[in-house]
Amino acid sequence: MEETTVLGQICQLLGVKRLAEWGEASGVNRYSKGLTVERLLFVLVAAQLRGVASLRDAAQLCAEDEALRDTIGLRDLGRTTLSDALARFPAELFERLFREAAETFARRLRSDRGKVLMDVLTLLDSTTVTVPLADFPWAKYNRILGAFKAHMTLELAGEAVYPRQIILTHGKVADISVAKAFVTPSPDSILVADRGYEDKRFFRLCAMHGTRFVIRAKSSTYYYAQADTPAALSQGALADEIVVTRIEDLRNPAIPRLRRIVLPPFDKHEKPIILLTDLLDRTATEIGAMYRKRWQIELFFRFLESQLRITKLYGCSENAIRIQLAVAGLVAIVIAYLTSLAEQARDSLLGPTACLRRLRYCLLSTCNLAELLLRTLRRRKRLFPTRLPPLIPPIQLELPLAFS
Repeated sequence: MEETTVLGQICQLLGVKRLAEWGEASGVNRYSKGLTVERLLFVLVAAQLRGVASLRDAAQLCAEDEALRDTIGLRDLGRTTLSDALARFPAELFERLFREAAETFARRLRSDRGKVLMDVLTLLDSTTVTVPLADFPWAKYNRILGAFKAHMTLELAGEAVYPRQIILTHGKVADISVAKAFVTPSPDSILVADRGYEDKRFFRLCAMHGTRFVIRAKSSTYYYAQADTPAALSQGALADEIVVTRIEDLRNPAIPRLRRIVLPPFDKHEKPIILLTDLLDRTATEIGAMYRKRWQIELFFRFLESQLRITKLYGCSENAIRIQLAVAGLVAIVIAYLTSLAEQARDSLLGPTACLRRLRYCLLSTCNLAELLLRTLRRRKRLFPTRLPPLIPPIQLELPLAFS
């Protein structure tokens, strides 16, 4: 496979060689008609970056673009072959690649930024996609429609926004059930979520694992007040008090206390905002600013749907949807990685959409990926690397060179 095109460089950043080794070790490349698991990654990454709307369009793109066929290393590729591969290749391989890329990027970002990186926020939410029940029998929702949910854990570190977890369920699964069972935020981050994640058992689970959180509360849920927060921390709040979830906890000092903060309406809200948090040493204004950043996950969903077009499904099986979501997450991490490097080089004009636009129209060119991203690279050679370090190093170099 060619490694000199922009597409080849992106897949090398993501660790396509590791995916190839996993595929060989698991034996999934047998009887694949030439479309191996690593070649499928090339096709899907190209489809996501180009905004391809269907699997038929992806096959047509490969049929008409000779440079893409040379990069993939496959001369003939049909829609049926792609469909069979999405149904047959285990989604766990792509999800494993996504988890490792997200973990590597998160640690590298913390290592590069150091003390400059103050509050890392973990944003929780889900997006629901309705589908015809006849084509998606596994996604049961009601008698007429099917639906599935993509539950996402998004990390906001400075200006970098990238996914950490993507969990697929059918449409009836509650957000809080997935959060209690699967969500594992980083210990140095602060979990931020909306009212769907207000759950007293979830609060106790967070306290057990040492997870800090800021969650919007429903006005109908009752908490038992113990004392008011000091005035120095509660400035700007309508009310700020120390509470517990059960009345018997009032006499037990070992039970962690929470803060119930009532803030004036903001961002077009008509009613006061009620927040629950275990951040006892932060001001109400700072906690309100953290919650306002929760809107970043809505913007990220819009980016996935409008730019990467994840609602245009490439397959009907649950396995195919999981593969597509994992590849979309990988593409989002690459874009966050490149925009983060550009931000360090003080190119503030290069946001996620602009970065995607440059990649989309130069995907099969043979220019250096670093040179593609910066317009005035000659003036910034000391700030921006001319050869980008991979997100995932080779397997034999994983331990000594991780995050160097």
